[in-house]
Amino acid sequence: MRSRLTVAIGGLALIAAQAFGQVEPAPGESPEAEAPESVHDAGSAEAEDAGAPPAATQSAPEDAGPWEVVLEGRVTVKARERAGSPVREVWAEGPIDAPAIDIQEALIDAERFPKFMPYVRESRRLKAESPDGARLMYTRLELPIVTSRDYVTLVQEDELVGADGTGEFRQRWEAVNDLLPSRANVIRGQLNEGGWNVKPDGEERSWAVFRTTIDPGGWLPNFAVEMGNKTAMTKTFEAVEKEAKRRYKDRKKAQALKK
Repeated sequence: MRSRLTVAIGGLALIAAQAFGQVEPAPGESPEAEAPESVHDAGSAEAEDAGAPPAATQSAPEDAGPWEVVLEGRVTVKARERAGSPVREVWAEGPIDAPAIDIQEALIDAERFPKFMPYVRESRRLKAESPDGARLMYTRLELPIVTSRDYVTLVQEDELVGADGTGEFRQRWEAVNDLLPSRANVIRGQLNEGGWNVKPDGEERSWAVFRTTIDPGGWLPNFAVEMGNKTAMTKTFEAVEKEAKRRYKDRKKAQALKK
């Protein structure tokens, strides 16, 4: 019986989703494909004295088990055991009806996450910054039923979509919790690593892969783990799509005004 929930949101976690969200079937790519490699942003005066954080790194898990499909639909969700870890790695992939460049901008702008990402109540950049441009982020989640969680993560982009819309977006992150003291009445998540890989799939459509492993700390019941795996990822895709569409609309308006 698992006692830890293993889901996150875009570099930031969606934990303990309340209900199953069935969606329309759609084909997906195989998780045996190479995982996205990326990491992202930073911010807060509390980390000033910590100095610059180390460059963000992330390695693929060794001796990972086979993938298990936990949800099939517009977004396909799979999970697998990781050797020596109490939590499972989660993989989600599916279409997002927005240009890749607007998805990219939505995911880079982590300080706006509280406005559109489920359960994110605080997301701010810490002041320390690594030499390679990785940013240090603090994120606090307010969750249904359970105690709030927070994380300190290094986030960085390995590849960006060009201004002309070509190329792909690759982002990755990992937890660096020792760079910021824990807060009262908030449980510090112990593990948070993952990444996004977004590729254009037409003028106003993209294909996204989101892969993450999260240990939220504390104790969570098994039903929350299973529900979270099945619903958190689809909610994340929906939230990112909505924000990317908003940005696309604003970008087209701005372009029209310049003509």
